[in-house]
Amino acid sequence: MPPPPDLRSTLLSAWRTNNRVTVHLIQHLPTELWDLAIPGAPRRTIRTVAAHLHNARCMWVKTLGREHGITAPTRVDHRRVARRQLVAALKRSSDGIEALLKLGLASRG
Repeated sequence: MPPPPDLRSTLLSAWRTNNRVTVHLIQHLPTELWDLAIPGAPRRTIRTVAAHLHNARCMWVKTLGREHGITAPTRVDHRRVARRQLVAALKRSSDGIEALLKLGLASRG
């Protein structure tokens, strides 16, 4: 039987790919869509949903990482964040999630 896959490299690679795709989508989204209301949810826009991705990551990093010395990145204002600011913020929150993944992998769980 072949050895089991290296879970560490597989998970970290999958996370990095996920983040790259998210950032690429945000960077290349047509400007006219950025503040367009989402059908069926008039108070939500592409901007607010994209900002929510970062802010949710921040919450997970804060909740799971604080006691282990992993600092949560600063949340963004989901109504005012500029695209460039959000891309930079997603890099920071991705680093935080990656730190959580490494912590979990080092703990065998």
